[in-house]
Amino acid sequence: MATAAAAYIAGDAAAAQREWEDVLPRVHFENRRCGLSAAKVLVIASAWTRAPIAPLRPSTVEQLVDLARRKQARVFDWAR
Repeated sequence: MATAAAAYIAGDAAAAQREWEDVLPRVHFENRRCGLSAAKVLVIASAWTRAPIAPLRPSTVEQLVDLARRKQARVFDWAR
């Protein structure tokens, strides 16, 4: 799966738009529901945070991980 930027640079605007629309729900969820904690949860598998960032609720963590898996987030390809 090519990235939206690579598809756009290659001149395939339709593929770039499809790729962007596929990733948009995860971007929206991360920005609206998780903030900076999304990166911690997905990259290092920890929802622990220091003040003033409130910890994510377990249900939010589950929803984030489920959405990332369904959208085949590349972060799961990285070594943990």
